[in-house]
Amino acid sequence: MNRRDTVKLLLAGALAGGPLTLLANGLRLVSQDGFASARGEAFVATADNPSAIYYNPAGITQLEGNNARGGIYGIYYDPTFSPPNSSSTYHVENQLAAAPDFFYAYTPKDFPLSFGLGVYAPYGGSVSWPQDTGFRAVALSSSLQYVTLNPVLALKVSPAFSIAGGLMMNYGNIKLEQGLRPFPQPPNFFRFKGEGWSVGYNLGLLWQPHEKVSIGASFRSSATVTFDGRTEFEQDSANIPFTRLPAHADFEFPLTAVFGVSYRPTPKWNLEFDADYTDWSSFGTITIYQQERPPLGGPQNPSVT
Repeated sequence: MNRRDTVKLLLAGALAGGPLTLLANGLRLVSQDGFASARGEAFVATADNPSAIYYNPAGITQLEGNNARGGIYGIYYDPTFSPPNSSSTYHVENQLAAAPDFFYAYTPKDFPLSFGLGVYAPYGGSVSWPQDTGFRAVALSSSLQYVTLNPVLALKVSPAFSIAGGLMMNYGNIKLEQGLRPFPQPPNFFRFKGEGWSVGYNLGLLWQPHEKVSIGASFRSSATVTFDGRTEFEQDSANIPFTRLPAHADFEFPLTAVFGVSYRPTPKWNLEFDADYTDWSSFGTITIYQQERPPLGGPQNPSVT
């Protein structure tokens, strides 16, 4: 197996196959508040608690004084694999995951500006399969940790109209592993590990043209994280010793845009419809750049489309 095929299988299997199986929305973790999740994440036109920093930062102008909110998004997943013509069923090794979040908003009395700070995980995922599944040469494990620090500033232009903007400072840590052969003996593997930072921004708008109707919109920019780290590989059967090379890869996490309309026929009823767009095509082609020539032959900077 040449180097290009190795990396194609690794990223296609570990990044695409694993997390997309676990989460219907891919790597994106849309649930950042229990109340919003109970509404099916239709919250951009309501946005009336501190988690508005994520859903629609313009919404924090509806709050008074100091407000804080925190939580943990618990995830249980149990994808399975049953080989053809076999009674065996394979499960991932860890079925539980958690993503914490914290939001704080402050609106001074009789002041048009509101201030907010959010710490949350908008993306993430982890999957680890046993060594004997039969597809270890495609993927063994993948893990992505992604945390955003998001200060925002919101302006109440009028009693019925607010706008907001914020800075997203993102930290990511990624680990990918596959085998180079279908069986673990003699020892063989390929890994990529890296971490990095990126900066993006988010915007929000909230308009109440009628006392029973609210219109909200939010936008989160794309953010390219350069994961600096290393590749590691070994294959005893091909006389390739353990090798470690400095490497990096650029991942462009997608922009998102949400538009929503909230209708409140009575104070106790709130009916909201949201349209949510995520530009997953931003992942496009991913290249792992190695600073030294790998001993396996093939291109030094393999690309994955």
